Amino acid sequence: MEELFYEKRDIRLQKCPHRIIYNYKDMKAEEGNWNWKNYNKDISEELKTTIEAKYYHEYYEYQKLMIKSFINERNHNYKDNKKRMINSITEKHIKSISIDKVYYNDNRKDTLYTEVQDVKDHTNLHFQRIAGAINQEKNMTLYPE
Repeated sequence: MEELFYEKRDIRLQKCPHRIIYNYKDMKAEEGNWNWKNYNKDISEELKTTIEAKYYHEYYEYQKLMIKSFINERNHNYKDNKKRMINSITEKHIKSISIDKVYYNDNRKDTLYTEVQDVKDHTNLHFQRIAGAINQEKNMTLYPE
């Protein structure tokens, strides 16, 4: 009964390890000098090899499944959600800012604003002043046509 396992580092197949001795009677029948230390070492090495092969096989299957799911998601986005598809292709991440406190220095007096309306007002004021002047309505009668 030979089973096929995937090797650790590549996808080539390797055969199942040689026959394992399961009791002392079988151990004495085998050729060579056997002792319990070597017997246990051989069994642990064989088990380790088998478990590693199974692990790498399962990991490979998991990677294939994830690749297929991402491809299906991208195809679905191509049909239904163009914006998400473009963001996915360009690996663009959504960026946002959350402002919940504003530190303001007015006439050499430091103030921390945490109320929602105060934060909105001072944030708006900051972005109006950042260019150097506050935007306001202009009197267009002063300018010729």
